[in-house]
Amino acid sequence: MRSLFIFFTILSSFTLTANEEAPPNIVHECGVSFVHPLKPHHCYESEDWALEKLIALMVRQKNRGRDGAGIGVMNEHGVTLCKQASRSSLTKVSDHARQNSTLFRGKSYLGHVRYATYAGLCKEHCQPFEHPTLHFAIAGNFNMTNTSKLREQVANWGITCQSDTDTEVIMQMIGHQIGQEPKDVAQAFCNAAKEWDGGFFFVATFQDGSFLLCRDPAGIRPGYLYTSEEVIAATSEKSALVEVFDLNESEVEEVTPGTILFCSGDGKMQKTKFAASQKPRSCLFERIYFSQPKGSEIYLERKALGQVLAPKIYDAIDGDLENTVFTYVPNTSLLSFQGLTEALSTLAHQKSVAQCIDSSKKKKELVQKLLQMSSPLVRQEHLIKKRSDKRTFITAENERKELISKIYEVSHAVVKPTDTLVVVEDSIVRGNTLKVSLMEKLFALKPKKIIIVSTSPPICYPDCYGIDMSRLDHLIAFNALIALLEERGQQEQIDRLYHASLEQLKKKQSVNVLQQLYALVTFEELCQKIAQLITPESRSTTRCPVEVVYQTLEGLQEAIPGHTGDWYFGGHYPTPGGFEVVNQSFINWKEGAQQRAY
Repeated sequence: MRSLFIFFTILSSFTLTANEEAPPNIVHECGVSFVHPLKPHHCYESEDWALEKLIALMVRQKNRGRDGAGIGVMNEHGVTLCKQASRSSLTKVSDHARQNSTLFRGKSYLGHVRYATYAGLCKEHCQPFEHPTLHFAIAGNFNMTNTSKLREQVANWGITCQSDTDTEVIMQMIGHQIGQEPKDVAQAFCNAAKEWDGGFFFVATFQDGSFLLCRDPAGIRPGYLYTSEEVIAATSEKSALVEVFDLNESEVEEVTPGTILFCSGDGKMQKTKFAASQKPRSCLFERIYFSQPKGSEIYLERKALGQVLAPKIYDAIDGDLENTVFTYVPNTSLLSFQGLTEALSTLAHQKSVAQCIDSSKKKKELVQKLLQMSSPLVRQEHLIKKRSDKRTFITAENERKELISKIYEVSHAVVKPTDTLVVVEDSIVRGNTLKVSLMEKLFALKPKKIIIVSTSPPICYPDCYGIDMSRLDHLIAFNALIALLEERGQQEQIDRLYHASLEQLKKKQSVNVLQQLYALVTFEELCQKIAQLITPESRSTTRCPVEVVYQTLEGLQEAIPGHTGDWYFGGHYPTPGGFEVVNQSFINWKEGAQQRAY
């Protein structure tokens, strides 16, 4: 019996590992999956029904993380864990759990997928995490702006963190507060959450069968919940729940921001508010980029991002659809591309009808012309092939350069020398991928003109709530701004606002000093400079001009109404920590400190 106990103990803590070494600290977008069966296992179609549902939820959220995965199952002995840090992590943890399915049966099932950025492939950052003494497990999609301060507080309690992740810091804070409030876990979480500044959605499971869901007060990070008589499930994306449990979208509810949802071991649900109500600021990059467009809302929003740009693109090509080829950069820009080309066809038809009416004097002649008209042909081509499903702007630094140089291929013999080439992108963050990999290939097609269309506005400010857009020198919009100011001899404005940023950090006021710097240039000037920066030096004197057309904030709000988490576009952060980060980022850039500001 003792040897059997040792075997189960070792296997329950089994962690698959990768050989890659990586530096600490991580900023990432990731996906949480959770399944809590409400009936005994034998009441389902198979004993492993809950495990299979968990794996299915993780598979449908693999777009949120391909560099690490973990499964944690809570049972009466504690947490059975399996984690992997590699490119095939989800397959490996799923296979291991299935091969040892009797050990991966329990009261609650917790899964996590992650992208590696600064940390690279590193098992220490893979979730779920298990508390070393209280035996609860936690997994989440979050990033705190004040992790260093929270770590100091944990250290003052005499607790040593074994890693540099904010996940462990939060787990240790929760564990400490549970020690203070052992009979009221929800209140213990509320006490811990009072100190948090950031965006987060996470799930915690406990040995007695209880569990807890928590979402940040501004609703920055997404979280969704499904409840029925047989299961409670939660994910980072609504579409995953809809597909796996064969639901209507209306059956899935959004986890209320600023609340803790606690379910006791006997199944009683308790909702506790841990922060004052705030204006919802759900991250717009979720809608533009990360979340899968399988639900009707995101699908239609992404099409609308292209549709609202149609008038600007029509003007940019001087209405010449006959000599314009439209294409897109795979894969997330496809729907915006479709929305744009459909709207352009409609717009061109309307303009043709209007011209016909203006030139017609007789009603009979007008009717005949209208009957003869058809919508102008919009020349759509699948010119660009992406060799990898990797997201370049959230790829680890040591891998990004090699990845960028090889990521795209283009099709030839389609574009004529008399054609304008319009390329639709979902966003331009760094601009390196465009300049190093794609632009040279587009020039080789020898078009008359190249227009790059970004269906999101310029990313002018750092993000500190989960997505890797953290350093100003990594943002092409900021580099364009500085280039413009230096060309004009306005270096003193940069110096003045640098000192203003230092003062803001001392005063701890929620003022974004960097906004004043952007106010010195126009939107059009910024776009023109970005067009120059993404043009390879070898093509700077070519006769083929490059133009960049960006989405405006007004267009963004029209396409995606009700979602206002646009701080990386407009600079209005949802938490005090965000304003500290943007000012510290500007200071770091000015002082040459190549590091994140939190």
